Amino acid sequence: MWVYAPSWLRGEMKVIGIEELTLKQLKLILEETEDSRTVLYPEAKQIGTWKERRHSHPGFENFWEELHRKGNEMLATPMQPLLFSNFLLFDQTGDRTIFDNRYMDRRSRLSVLTMLHLTEGGDRWIAALQDLIWAICEESTWVIPAHVGLYVNQYPEGIWDQAKPPRETVDLFSSQTAFALAEIIYLFEQQLHPWVVHRVKEEINKRILQVYFYDPVPQNWELKTNNWPAVCASCSGGAAIYLERDSERLAGMLWRVIQALRGHLSGFDSQGATAEGVNYWQFGFGSFVQFSELLKERTNGRIDLLSDDLVRSICRFPEACTLADTTVVNFSDAVDKFLSSTGLFTKLSMKFPEISVPKRKEQLNDFISCWNTFSRNVIWSLNQGQMGGVEKEFAEVQDYYFSGHQWVISKRTINGRKAAFAAKGGFNEEPHNHNDLGHFIIHADGQNVLMDLGAGEYNRQYFQPRYRYEYLTAGSHGHSVPIIDGVRQGTGRAYRANVLGYDHVAGLVRYKLDLKHAYPCDKLTAFEREFIWEQLGQAEQSPHRLIISDYFQFAEMPGSLEEVFISSIEPVCIEAGQVQIGPIRMEFDALEWEYTVERHQQKSLDRKEFPFWRVVLNGVQLKPELRNEIRFTVGTSES
Repeated sequence: MWVYAPSWLRGEMKVIGIEELTLKQLKLILEETEDSRTVLYPEAKQIGTWKERRHSHPGFENFWEELHRKGNEMLATPMQPLLFSNFLLFDQTGDRTIFDNRYMDRRSRLSVLTMLHLTEGGDRWIAALQDLIWAICEESTWVIPAHVGLYVNQYPEGIWDQAKPPRETVDLFSSQTAFALAEIIYLFEQQLHPWVVHRVKEEINKRILQVYFYDPVPQNWELKTNNWPAVCASCSGGAAIYLERDSERLAGMLWRVIQALRGHLSGFDSQGATAEGVNYWQFGFGSFVQFSELLKERTNGRIDLLSDDLVRSICRFPEACTLADTTVVNFSDAVDKFLSSTGLFTKLSMKFPEISVPKRKEQLNDFISCWNTFSRNVIWSLNQGQMGGVEKEFAEVQDYYFSGHQWVISKRTINGRKAAFAAKGGFNEEPHNHNDLGHFIIHADGQNVLMDLGAGEYNRQYFQPRYRYEYLTAGSHGHSVPIIDGVRQGTGRAYRANVLGYDHVAGLVRYKLDLKHAYPCDKLTAFEREFIWEQLGQAEQSPHRLIISDYFQFAEMPGSLEEVFISSIEPVCIEAGQVQIGPIRMEFDALEWEYTVERHQQKSLDRKEFPFWRVVLNGVQLKPELRNEIRFTVGTSES
């Protein structure tokens, strides 16, 4: 009697990546591996059995004591209610902090209580966890105020002044909530009250599965290539893997997820760079990795979304952006410090040996408001045998050119001291866009001295174009680029940079941009900016210098021309044409340019204030055609 045996039993298994995966393959593989649902996230189920490793693992010395203390503190402190009046603040004042903080506190509690029960067991934590899960299920919506009605074209207009609330959508945090709850009831299904399990399944089905998978209307983020499709689709798909037992139905659901993830990957250039920078790389691509590993487990390793060449290049992007320790290139809405997930990098290093794992002490609050990321940061770090992380010895000279996004990064290590230069082109409608074409960063001794301000405070106004580019953080006047005849850079895809040349040889980097089309200035007929990054002298201790050479041409005489530079250190004018900015000496022609400096205070993404200085060189002898050369020497002493 002939009996059919699936290909994976016949020893013919082929691992399929995201580029070649078809719907037919997905459906057949899910059907052939239906029983694999019982072995999802095996590391989490094993964590309680390797207590010795938990407590002796380098980097986690104080983590478990802090976790226990935090759990007791949470049991003693009642949750704050999610008030409707707080929800409305986003509309009334633009503020999102009060509601969001209370919302995220609940998710932080979810992470702590779940990890405590996972590692300690007993009745104490599960009772509190059930109450918390029930409260989250009682929330009116899992979508935060800033994302309500995001699908409306004129958002946020036409949302808050309607008689009826907008339809339910799937956002970053509702999808994370669904993934977390689905995973938790999978891990603890026999220990949770059956009514709690039933309620979770009911709420996820109503808020996520029906909204995303059963409605053909596209979600707003499905049309994008940024971090949103990665987070929303991955988390929704993760919840579906846990909850949907019918493999045929699951295939249809995950096929929609795969299309969104392909959209996310299309936002990277062929060298693996994203215009959103390394912090959003971790948020979006990290979610992609979480989903990929879960799908790999569900299909007995037959589908591995990480197996494509582009994905390998994407995994190397953070290394290029890291300038020193945790300091990174932070163009766009980003911060210049990168809190890396050791768990994520440990997982990636197991697949790609060239990926290094950051070595640092884990802090309890790292990623605590998202169970999926929090748990994998801990569990993947502990379970993969990478004790304490692996650090590579980087070459003294590292040069990167990401041609798709027009980023240049050049790093140097001289006698143990690090210096780096980064510049960007692109266009002014990128994800989390800043009007910053031709902008640059100079890094010296652990600090971005000539800096990017990064993300401003996320409020309603910051994401409305008519307000956004008035902020120094997003407008070109808050970047190291000129203001020409009183005109700043324009907003939109039409305002772009064109690369005229890139070359690096023997430690010398040249990068030249045509920036004429960055400005809606009628008088401007040409604007080219060239960066020359070079070492002065042959000795190892010789300093580095960045020369910026700007060429302007006008149809008629401009009324003004300002060269602007953004500094994290207070500049000190040494003499005419020479300014000391910490370890960097800035030089310019004092006969042609008048020097002024402004001190500003900026509130960052984490709502902490920091000072910065805006150096302005005002042209005093303007002509229809002129050149300006500014030199920044790295490695000089402060006066």
